[in-house]
Amino acid sequence: DMDGDAIGGSVNLITRTATSDELRVNGSLLVGYNNINQKSNGQGSLELSKRFLNNKLGVMLNTSYYETQRGSDNWERDGSEMELRDYEIGRTRLGLSSTIDYKISPKSEVYFRSIYNRFTDRELRQRFIFVPNADVTPFEGNEIEKFTKDRLEKQLVSSYNLGGKHFLSGFNLDYEVSYSEAVQDTPYDIEIGSITEVDALQIDFTSNPEFPSFSVNGVDYKNPANDYLNNSLYEFDEVTFGNTYAKDVNKTAKINVSIPYQLMENDANVKLGGKVRLKEKQYDITENVFEYTGSEDFTLNNFADGPVDDNFLKGRYLMNESADPEKFIRYFNANPQNFELAVDDKLAAEAVESYKANEDVYAAYAMTKVNFKKLMVLGGVRYEKTLVKYNFNDVVYDFNGDLKEIVPLTGSTDYGFVLPQLHLKYAVTSNSNLRFAVTQSYARPNFQDIVPSQEVDLSARQATIGNANLKPVGATNFDLLAEHYFGSVGILSGGIFYKDLQDFIFKRRFATDAYPRAEGTLIQVTQAQNGERAKLLGFEVAYKQNLTFLPKFLKGLNIYANYTYTASSATIQSRADDAATETVRLPGQAKHVGNFALGYDLGRFDVRVSSNFNGKYITELGDNAGADLFVKDRVQLDATAAYAINNKLRVFAEFLNITNQPFQVYQGTAERYIQREFYSWWTRVGIKFDY
Repeated sequence: DMDGDAIGGSVNLITRTATSDELRVNGSLLVGYNNINQKSNGQGSLELSKRFLNNKLGVMLNTSYYETQRGSDNWERDGSEMELRDYEIGRTRLGLSSTIDYKISPKSEVYFRSIYNRFTDRELRQRFIFVPNADVTPFEGNEIEKFTKDRLEKQLVSSYNLGGKHFLSGFNLDYEVSYSEAVQDTPYDIEIGSITEVDALQIDFTSNPEFPSFSVNGVDYKNPANDYLNNSLYEFDEVTFGNTYAKDVNKTAKINVSIPYQLMENDANVKLGGKVRLKEKQYDITENVFEYTGSEDFTLNNFADGPVDDNFLKGRYLMNESADPEKFIRYFNANPQNFELAVDDKLAAEAVESYKANEDVYAAYAMTKVNFKKLMVLGGVRYEKTLVKYNFNDVVYDFNGDLKEIVPLTGSTDYGFVLPQLHLKYAVTSNSNLRFAVTQSYARPNFQDIVPSQEVDLSARQATIGNANLKPVGATNFDLLAEHYFGSVGILSGGIFYKDLQDFIFKRRFATDAYPRAEGTLIQVTQAQNGERAKLLGFEVAYKQNLTFLPKFLKGLNIYANYTYTASSATIQSRADDAATETVRLPGQAKHVGNFALGYDLGRFDVRVSSNFNGKYITELGDNAGADLFVKDRVQLDATAAYAINNKLRVFAEFLNITNQPFQVYQGTAERYIQREFYSWWTRVGIKFDY
């Protein structure tokens, strides 16, 4: 009775309803601090609930607001090139939700739930690109590119669910219809680029792989007199004015009928149901690229007045004033005759990146559940049929690389899965269980991966292209689990699992200099592709217990720990021989994943230190094993503390990413970093109340 599109599992969110005929008020107020940009943030929430009409009508209203200033310091490598990236990000989130339920009788109720969420993300990014021995237009030799980006993105999500639950004579019935809409609107995305050519550019990635060094015209990168910090040397290259709009609509209807029966004096039920989900998505983009055609010199110095990060990567690299987008736009609007629109590039970019698509899913299932004395048996089968249609554009170039025509095209795909499942649960004792499951499931490709559209960032020399031949992933899963409960104060569980995946999906990264708009520049292209088969075998263990058996003040200690080990192998077409295959680790799958938390809870006081560990994994496959990209293993350390003033009022504090753990990607070997991004630590303190 759950969606079949879930190989690793799914989360079933059940929203709360009003429970008391007295007005209940819950809320929180928080303030925080982000160390990387040394700015504060705030958050608040409020919940009201009450039941009316002799407890028949329940109303619950929620609202929350969150505003934060974030950032990151980042350096990246692409072949012989090096980038420095400085991000400043401001985010807000407004949430509204309501749940209204009406009890027609003690065994029958209807409900209406609504959710609205508004998220904004304002990004300011400064980027240096150091290109030794460049062969990129407009220069040949050594060059440094400097880009400033100013982008605002808004995401609006709304959802409405109307349903009912009825426990009738002889059977139980529940049903729901829902409508949800998600909009991602980028009203402006401005990127200003300037370039300077230098006589000598040396980059040393080997002496200190974690923080490479470089020199420009023989001057060390730590010297403030270095030419890469001289804005008067950067001549204006181009400016891109863009905006995007994406809309995603889901219409869903489902119904379930459960009929109890007796099997050899054992309680049992049979359950039948179906679900229809109709999904529509569109993505539109506007991209205007202007080049400077004026007669006067126009350098970055003319419009540089942007913010400066004086502590970029803790002062290891120097930053100076970036372009000020507002100052540049004022000049642009006052002098339109000095700029020329690249019309062909505009038409091509807007054509290849835009698309419309529909995805309709039809599902039906039948299952039965039987409770013997100590054994529960649950088995059934589900069928899901998916139909996909999409409209996109193909851009055709002539032999000279000039735009010839834009051809509207349509495409479609469909697939169906029969998904049988069997679950067994055996009660060894009242506190100990054994569980076994064998299941079939699948994972459908993302829209943006299957539609043959393209997303191209020529300034970053990167592109993502769709794959119309992409197939869904099929999975056969075996799970064996044991669990033991320590009364109400803890649990110890462990198990083994095996998964057999067919047509698994991975990201493939390859370089090409034949991209039509790139004018011979080497472009890194990423595309989702199917592998042949992947196998995973692993075990997991989890332990949680309040150590109340310890003496005196130690009885307030509590422990939570879990660990998962997964061995994986995946078969893909050989990257060296088209007639052969090769075996790699399954992309996206880490061998080791774990969490550990040690807490102290005694009376009104509660403190906890926790850590999360995620082992390394392949994120993208390259042209060969040496070009594969790995996300490095990561350990994050957090701490929280809370004090209950009384049973209605509680204060708390959080201290996150204490050790400033970075996000790191390397290529081939662990010493060849291609990305290291730091976020520093952040903290929040607040108060929660319940009246």
